[in-house]
Amino acid sequence: MDFTEQQQNEFLKNLNLFYVYWLLVYERLPIEQIQNHLKIGKLEAFKLTRKLDDLKLIKLLPNDRVRVPSIRAYRDWE
Repeated sequence: MDFTEQQQNEFLKNLNLFYVYWLLVYERLPIEQIQNHLKIGKLEAFKLTRKLDDLKLIKLLPNDRVRVPSIRAYRDWE
């Protein structure tokens, strides 16, 4: 996976953003477990997933669901 410069800069500014990304995409953990693991609330988790959606790394779906790409699908994600 190659990150864009913007994605890299956002990860550097907020390490939890990268952790949420990693745990969602590579570890395949549900957002509730990520909240517990990182000790963040529901609002913070939503803000982070929203940012990942803005960066085109995941897709937010209705009812607080997220769609994460398969590792192989990254080349065709957009």
